[in-house]
Amino acid sequence: MADGEKERSLFEVDWPYEHRLKKPVIAHGKEVSALTFRQPHTGDMLKFGILDRTLDADKTIAMLAELGSIPPSSVKLLHPADFYKIQNVLMDFFMAASTVD
Repeated sequence: MADGEKERSLFEVDWPYEHRLKKPVIAHGKEVSALTFRQPHTGDMLKFGILDRTLDADKTIAMLAELGSIPPSSVKLLHPADFYKIQNVLMDFFMAASTVD
């Protein structure tokens, strides 16, 4: 590795994170085929139960809705593969953040 070059973590995400959907959903009255998620911050971790380990299905839906700027009803329309992929990207991000030197 060259001087000054940082090794990229396996769980590092480029923010904003764009996810191409397997199946389009309706959000704000329009069909969308990709969603863009902003990077979570500590306030999000507190709000959605990441830090106190109270994250549940309702908080997960609310978190994806807020970070993706879509209504919770649109999150509920996601193909299960899309839901799990997005959820896994976020959880990997949180886990990587907790292990930073």
